[in-house]
This record gives sequence, C-alpha cells and structure tokens, in this order.
Amino acid sequence: MEHGEEVAAALRAGKDGGIPWFVFLNPSKPILAPDSKTGVHRRREAAILATADGPEGNVGCPVALEERTHFLACLSSARISLSDEELLRIAEQQRAFAEARDSKYGQAVEGIPASPTSFSKLDSDHKEAMAAYRKELKERRSKGEKTALPLQSGIQETYFPKFRALAKNYLASPDDRGQALFWCFSNFRKSGIDWKNPGAIQTGLAYTLIHEWSESEWASGLASAIARNQGTTGFNAEAALVELEGRATSPVLQANAAFSRASLFRRSDEDKFEKELTHFLQKFPDDKRTARAEGYLRNLRTLRIGKKAPDFTGADVDGNPIALSDYKGKVTYIVFWGFW
Repeated sequence: MEHGEEVAAALRAGKDGGIPWFVFLNPSKPILAPDSKTGVHRRREAAILATADGPEGNVGCPVALEERTHFLACLSSARISLSDEELLRIAEQQRAFAEARDSKYGQAVEGIPASPTSFSKLDSDHKEAMAAYRKELKERRSKGEKTALPLQSGIQETYFPKFRALAKNYLASPDDRGQALFWCFSNFRKSGIDWKNPGAIQTGLAYTLIHEWSESEWASGLASAIARNQGTTGFNAEAALVELEGRATSPVLQANAAFSRASLFRRSDEDKFEKELTHFLQKFPDDKRTARAEGYLRNLRTLRIGKKAPDFTGADVDGNPIALSDYKGKVTYIVFWGFW
C-alpha cells in the first residue's frame, strides 16, 4: 500500500504491535497530519473517538469477555444514533459468535459499559478538594492550631494520575481528553512524579495541545501556561510559543503567543525582550496589551545601564521640592518603597 508504513507508524503513535485493528474517527477532522518541521505524518489525537487499544492490548476480533466489553464501550462512546437496545443486540450477537468458537467465551457483557468520568466532573471534584483544604486550614489557623495539614501540592499529586488517565482514555470524548491533557500540562510541576526526562514529556504535551486543541475555547490560556512552564529541564517554551503563533488561525491566539514569548525574557535578557516586544507591537498593533508593551519598551530604552536617567521631581522628607537633576555629576543611590 502506498505510504502504508507512514500510515501505520502514525496510527500506532510509536507503540509496538502494529496498527490498531479498528479506529473510530470524527469524520470532520483528518486522522493524519504532517509534522511542520520533520514532515513525518502523525495521528491527530482530536480526531480519535475510540480505538482497539483495550485494557488487555490491541483488540482484533472481539471474543473474550474483556475484548467484547471494550468493543461495546467503543461503540457506545463513538455512537451518534445507535440506541441502547441496538448496542445490546450487537453485544448478544458477539456473545453468540464467541460461544460458537469456544463455550468458555459464552459469558455475556452485563449492560452497556459506563462512560469514563468527564473532565467537568473530575475538575469539579478537584476544586471541591482544594476548597475543603483551604476551609480546614483557615479554621485551624483561626483557632491558633499549628497542626500541619497535608501540603496543597499533595492534593495535586492525588489528582494528577486521574487527569492523566482521562487524557489517555480513548473512550472519553476528544474534548475531555484535551482538557485533561491541558490540566496535566498546567500542573506538571506539581505531579509529584520523578520524571526521567521531564523536558521531553513537557514538550510532547505542549505540542500535542498546540497541534490538536489550541483553537478550543477552553485552551485560551495555553500560551500563558507554556510561558509558566519555562524552566522545566529540557523544555523550550520559546520554541513552543513560536509554534503556537505559527499554527494558530485566531489573531487572539497568535497575539497571546507573541506576548507570552516576550514575557519569557522580561527579567533575563533585555535585548531579547526588546526584540520580542517590537515584534508584538508591529504584528498586533490593536491588541489590548499594546500600551503595556509600549511602556515596557519605553522603560527598556530609558532605564538601561549606560543610559541617561530620566529626570523627575518630588519632595524630600521635609516637603521641600527635589529633582534628580539636582544631583547631576554625583553618585546617587535611589530607593523606591511604599506600603500596601
């Protein structure tokens, strides 16, 4: 088959064992897409509704109970018009076929397999756990108790495996998987897992979100999340934001990526910060953050080592007028402070 190896490699997503025996697809999305840098085809995760990858491996002809259960779950999760009655009729036909092959496979699937927990339900449970933690901590502090509660990060560590499992569960909807993946990416540093190669995992998460779900309404904060994860060993947030700006079709997402990329260098590289701010202002002159970017540039160009300090006036501790220019030619140390 022409390009058969490419298709097989992309559908299998790097796993051993050949391509899935069956894949349920969203017909409105392409299943394969070439990588923008390597040209190698990869599978579009957002297009997959269910696959033959079951709990016991790659299901071919569903015969064993767990195989038939997985196939029925796939039908249930991907269905558009199949009724429960029709699903159960298919399940009985499969059972009869399996029993005809070997009587030991005659056990029936008990009802339609339950759908995976939705992202909204899992997210709600996580928020309730966080709220309960903060409430108990506040109550203990009000009583003057010093008994330590489990760290807040402990709650994240408890929920991270749950969100991670949902992100990998192809019986969940693509939208639920994408949101779970975004949660894992945003909370990666709080996972409590000792990753062997955290940068590579972060990069994989970021680029999957960029390629598959960046246009989703719930992913509007993706650029900010990428910027916040800068510093993870081996993760290049700048490259990921360049990719996001280049692939996004929404001007808002493109502007978010450009501004977030500039923010990476605000405290580390003045020249790079100035360059990225200039790019942002030239490409997105109507963005609501234009005034802020112009302010950053103005400060960069006037408050640099080697530049003449801008003059300003004020009052000394006795209320007498004072100006910075009064100290021209003298070594001057200025301290800015206040209360809030």
